[in-house]
Amino acid sequence: MGKIKFQIDKKRLIQLVKKYKPTFKFNGLEKDAKELIFLTQNFLEFIAASNIAMMMPDSKSYFKIVKNRDEILKNISNWKLKHSTNYLKKQKIINNKFNLTKKGFNNSFFILVNKLFIKIPRIWDKKWRMVIFDLPQNFAGNRDFLRQRLTDFGFIQVQKSVWAFPFDCEKEINFLIELIQTKPYTYFLISEFKNDHKFIKHFKKIYPKQFKNH
Repeated sequence: MGKIKFQIDKKRLIQLVKKYKPTFKFNGLEKDAKELIFLTQNFLEFIAASNIAMMMPDSKSYFKIVKNRDEILKNISNWKLKHSTNYLKKQKIINNKFNLTKKGFNNSFFILVNKLFIKIPRIWDKKWRMVIFDLPQNFAGNRDFLRQRLTDFGFIQVQKSVWAFPFDCEKEINFLIELIQTKPYTYFLISEFKNDHKFIKHFKKIYPKQFKNH
């Protein structure tokens, strides 16, 4: 995978969450935009206290969204907190004042993006969501990252840089491509093209209820 070519800061991330209001999934619970904005403002500080898996290699727990720092601290032992924060300091994720470093914010960004979630409706509306991109060579890392996320979402590759998915995901895709700064080279389309039997067959295996009449 090539080097990812973009920089992100808290202000921009919060602006995009407000703009698109994408859906995220945390521990099986979908949270609304207000809670997500709160999360982006405090993200890795909470992760540090919660001792989640991505920060602690020997941990199998998942992080939880909480409404204030006290709620986190009362649920963990002093030893666990000290162990977690010492590890994060050594990894240069937080500084001695327990604030996020640049590396720490980048880590929190990738965790957040990996929680993007597409809601699956009860019935397919017979429309295809298409993502088409043609990124310059110096954006190779961004292209690989975008490809991987589309695969994680469940998109099927139609051609080399053309991907299709049957359900509404416009806000999540637009949030993603703007966040990783590929929007000038990426297009999101909604299509009702014919001769889609191969794609219907593919998604019917994954979503039999939604495609039961096709």
